[in-house]
Amino acid sequence: MQFAMFAKFDKFIFLKMIRLDHVYKKYDNNLVLEDINLSVSEGNFVSLVGPSGAGKSTLIRLLIAEEKPSRGQIYVRGFDIAKLYKGDIPFYRRGLGVIFQDFKLLPQKTVFENVAFALEVCDRTNATIKNRVPQILDMVGLSTRSKNLSHKLSAGEMQRVAIARALVNKPKLLIADEPTGNLDPVNSWEIMQLLLKINSLGTTVFLATHDREIVNSLKKRVVTIESGKIIRDQKKDGKYIL
Repeated sequence: MQFAMFAKFDKFIFLKMIRLDHVYKKYDNNLVLEDINLSVSEGNFVSLVGPSGAGKSTLIRLLIAEEKPSRGQIYVRGFDIAKLYKGDIPFYRRGLGVIFQDFKLLPQKTVFENVAFALEVCDRTNATIKNRVPQILDMVGLSTRSKNLSHKLSAGEMQRVAIARALVNKPKLLIADEPTGNLDPVNSWEIMQLLLKINSLGTTVFLATHDREIVNSLKKRVVTIESGKIIRDQKKDGKYIL
């Protein structure tokens, strides 16, 4: 199998966790993303904001190689997304942690089993699974819930399980698509605190959200997208400006 076409390693690309060069995405005659240029360095925490339909979710789908750009180049962790073979995509995604709004848990499995599943599909040993899953559950505050079925948890707990599953393979990049969309304000802020902790330990976090209050409280880099175009990129102490 030919795995993951690497970008031409000029020094600039290699140092970037994410880089998009003149990216366009078109569905039939509908231009959803137009001339997107963006780079994210290792260790950054970036919030991608904008109204519904602005193109946030489309950009996330491109980053996780669910789709390919119509034009332009996308490099993630040095890999050229447009040149990934279909069979390589699952292997590429193993190097990412991805969190969705709707959790995507296996309802009839326990918390432990949901997190362990992410290791099993990567052919990790039983010893690794038994060692690593309790560690990550402790990190997200769910060590006492490991035997609970996931569908009996609260929404906030379900999202913590999803985060644990995303982190258990120790990814360098965590991509979160509206992770607080189904949560109340208290749980939303607790999830954000967890993402900040993860970032402080060295993981790059790329967060797509419409939650203005949370974004303004984070005081991190904020990239604003509107009608498929990046209209603002605040490198420090960013605000979600309506």
